[in-house]
Amino acid sequence: MKNDGIGLKEIAKRINGRVEGPLTDEPIRHLILDSRKFQGRPNALFFALKGESHDGHFFLGELYQKGQRRFVVERMPEIPQPDATYILVEDALKALQQLAGSHRKQFNCPVLAITGSNGKTVLKEWAHQLIGPDRRMVRSPKSYNSQVGVPLSLWAMREDHELAVIEAGISRPGEMERLERMIRPTIGIMSNIGSAHQEHFAKIGDKVKSKMALFRRAECLIYCADHPLIRKRAQKSGVERLIDWSAQGQPAEVQLIDQKIRKGFTHLKVRSAGTEVVFRIPFTDQASVENAMHLFCLCREWGLSKQKIQRRMSALQAVDMRLELKAAREDALLINDSYNSDPESLRIALDFMGTHKKRRPSVLLLSDMVDQIEEDWVERVVALVEEKKIDLFIGVGPVLQRNADRFPDSSHFFSNTADLLGRWSEIHWSSKIILLKGARRFAFEQIRNRLEYKLHQTVLRIDLNALSENLQKLRMALRPEVRIMAVVKAFSYGAGSVEVASLLQFNKVDHLAVAYADEGLALRRSGVRLPIMVMNPDADSFPAMIENELEPEIYSFSVLQQFIDALKQTNYSGERRPVHIKLDTGMHRLGFVEEDVHALCSILQSESQLHVASVFSHLAASEDPSLKRETLIQIERFRAMSAQLSEAVPYPVCRHILNSAGIRNYPEAQFDMVRTGIGLHGSGEQSGRPVATLLTRISQIKMLRKGDGVGYGFSYSAPNDMRIATLSIGYADGFDRRLSNGVGQVYLNGHRAEVVGKVCMDLCMVDVTNIPCQEGDEVEVFGTNIRVEEVAERMDTIPYEVLTSISQRVKRIYVQE
Repeated sequence: MKNDGIGLKEIAKRINGRVEGPLTDEPIRHLILDSRKFQGRPNALFFALKGESHDGHFFLGELYQKGQRRFVVERMPEIPQPDATYILVEDALKALQQLAGSHRKQFNCPVLAITGSNGKTVLKEWAHQLIGPDRRMVRSPKSYNSQVGVPLSLWAMREDHELAVIEAGISRPGEMERLERMIRPTIGIMSNIGSAHQEHFAKIGDKVKSKMALFRRAECLIYCADHPLIRKRAQKSGVERLIDWSAQGQPAEVQLIDQKIRKGFTHLKVRSAGTEVVFRIPFTDQASVENAMHLFCLCREWGLSKQKIQRRMSALQAVDMRLELKAAREDALLINDSYNSDPESLRIALDFMGTHKKRRPSVLLLSDMVDQIEEDWVERVVALVEEKKIDLFIGVGPVLQRNADRFPDSSHFFSNTADLLGRWSEIHWSSKIILLKGARRFAFEQIRNRLEYKLHQTVLRIDLNALSENLQKLRMALRPEVRIMAVVKAFSYGAGSVEVASLLQFNKVDHLAVAYADEGLALRRSGVRLPIMVMNPDADSFPAMIENELEPEIYSFSVLQQFIDALKQTNYSGERRPVHIKLDTGMHRLGFVEEDVHALCSILQSESQLHVASVFSHLAASEDPSLKRETLIQIERFRAMSAQLSEAVPYPVCRHILNSAGIRNYPEAQFDMVRTGIGLHGSGEQSGRPVATLLTRISQIKMLRKGDGVGYGFSYSAPNDMRIATLSIGYADGFDRRLSNGVGQVYLNGHRAEVVGKVCMDLCMVDVTNIPCQEGDEVEVFGTNIRVEEVAERMDTIPYEVLTSISQRVKRIYVQE
C-alpha cells in the first residue's frame, strides 16, 4: 500500500522502535507483509509478522536477495546486512497498527467504518457507487478488514481524500478495540449479526458487544432497529446521533413501509421525517434490501438529494469480490476484475496474475480510472507495469491515450471500448494471460464477451482462498519442522493440477506428488519447480523423468533395477538422483516387505548414483477408529523398517506415513513429513472449507399434470400437478446416474430440490414445485450448502470418486478474493 511517504526516523518514533543500521532520507511509501509478493518495490518497509503458522523473520534473507533493505523486526537476524536498516520492536503487528493509527490521525476527513456479520464489502462498494461521484473517497481494497488488512487500508489515506470508508471484521474478543484505536471512525454502519466466527464468543450478545466497540467515539451510527440485540447495544453505546430504520414497524427514524418486486427490481417505499421517498434497486434478495436501507440512511444524512438517491440506487452494480481465472479463446487465460478500479486493487490483481502466469506472456488491459487524481494514478500504473514486468499494456480512455509516451513502446492505446473492438485484429491474443480491469462506464463486459469461450453452463468453481486456508490449518496441526508433501494426482482431485500446484508452490509446500510421469511433466512445462514424486512410474517414462528432474517412487526390486539401468543408458553423471522408497507395512498393495529390507539396503549402499529422498508407507484405515489397532501396528512396523534403511545410508532420510486423515488421528506419527491430498480440498475428516463448487443452471421449466412421466423409461410419474426444472448437467459431466429418482438433491435459491427421473447424459430434472426460480438461475450441485461428502454418501461411495469424476468438458473457474 502506498502514500506520500514517511521517513524511517519518524516511523521508528511512532512505533517505539530502535533503529539498527543506516538511516536514509528516502520516505517509506509502501508497507509489505507478504514476502512472496515482493518484487523489488522501492520505498518499501517490510513488517516481519509472526502468527500461529508463519513467521516473517524466516524470509528476511530471501527479501534481501530480492532487493529489500528496510525491515521492522522483533528479533535481529543472526548476520545483519550492513546496508540494511532494521527497526527493532517488541511486537511487529502492534507496530504496524500503531503506524496506521498515527497515519490516520493526520487527516480530518470523515471516516465511515462498517462492521457486522455479513455485507460489509457490498456496503463499502455501494457507498462508493452512491457517494463517490460527489466526494473523493479512499476505501478498503477488496475485503481488507482484518487486524492486518485495516492498517493497509488506512495507509492509503492522503490529504486530498474527502472521505475514507473502512471495513472492520473480527473473529475473537478484544480485536475490535485494536481496530477502533486505528480507525477512530466518525460515522458507522452496523450491518447485521449472524453466526460467522461464533465459535470464539460465548453467546451472540457477546459478539454484538464486541463489534459495537468500534463506535465508542463515533459521532453517528446507522443500524436496523429490527435486530433487538443491535438496537439494545446501540442505545447504550453513547453515540450522540443514532439513525435507525425498520421494516417491521419498530419505532425508528426511517420506516420501510412497502417493497415490491417487479421485472428484476425491488421497489422500496420509505418514510423519513414525514416525507415518503420511493426508489428501486436492481436486486430482489433481502440482503440487498437491507444494504440499500443502510445506505439510504447514509445518503440522507450526508445531504444527497432525492433525485440523486433514486438515480444512483437504480444503477447499483453487483459486487464481485473474487478474482476469476478462466480459459479464453485462442488458448489464452482471462482474469476478469471489474470489482473496482484504483491503483491498489490493480496491484492485487497483478499479484494474482503473477501467481498464475507460468510462462505465458502477460497482458494488462486497463481503462482510465475515474474519481482519481490523473497524475497520481497514471504515475502509479506506469510504475506497476514496469515493476510487474507486463509484456503488453493496452490502455483504453483519453487519459491513458494522452500519456502514451510514458508507457513501453509496445503498448496499444484506444480512445474508448468501441475503438478497441473495431481494431481488435491489431492485438495478438493467442496463448497469453490477460487481466481485464476497467471502470464500469467503459463497459468492459463487451471485451470480456469477445475474449471468453461460450461456456457450457456447468462449471466447477475452485476457491483458491479456501485451498490456502486449508493448507494453513494443516500447518497449524504439525510440528514446525515437519514438511508437507501435497498430492495433486488425478487432475488434483478434479480441481486442476497446474493451477493448484502453482498455488501450493506459492505457499511454499515442500514436495508434490503425482500418480504418473505425464502429470509431472505437465507441471514442469507450466513452470512448477518444486520436487515432484511420481507414484506409479514405468520404465518407458524414466528417461523423461531424469531429464525433467522427476523423482520416482521405488516399490520393488524390478522397478529399482529399471531406474538404475535408465540412469546408465542416459549416461547420467550429475548429482545423486532422488528416489522415494515405498514400504508395505500391511496394506499389501505396493512396496517392499520386511523380508526385503536387508537386500534393499545393500543395493542402496552400492549404488552411488541414488539418493534416498524419503522412505514412506501408506496407511490402510487411518480414518476408521474401529481399526486403530491395525493402524498402530502399521506405524510401528514402518518405524522399525524405515530405521533400518536410515542406518544403511550415510545421510539423513526423510520419513513419512500419514495421509490427510492420519494427520488428524495420529499426530504422534508425523515423523519428518506428511502427505495431504483431499484434506487440502476441504473434504474427508479434515472438513476444512470446500474448495470445489459444482454449479449448473436451469435450462427450462415445465408444468406437469398428475401422472405425467419424466425422463427415460418414465421411471418417475408425477404424484400431483407439479413444476420441474431441467438442469444443464448429466452423467457425462460427472453427475452420476446413481443420483436418479429422488436419491440426489441440488441447492437452488435457498432450497433443496430433489432429482426426478433418470439422470441423462447431458441433463437432469429436479422438482421445483415450491421453489421460486426461473430459467437461467444458478444451481449448486455440491459445495457449501450440499457438501461433497453428502453426495458421496447418497451414491454409496467416497468423496474421491465424486471429485475425480467431474468431466474435463466442465470448465474450471479459479477464484480468489
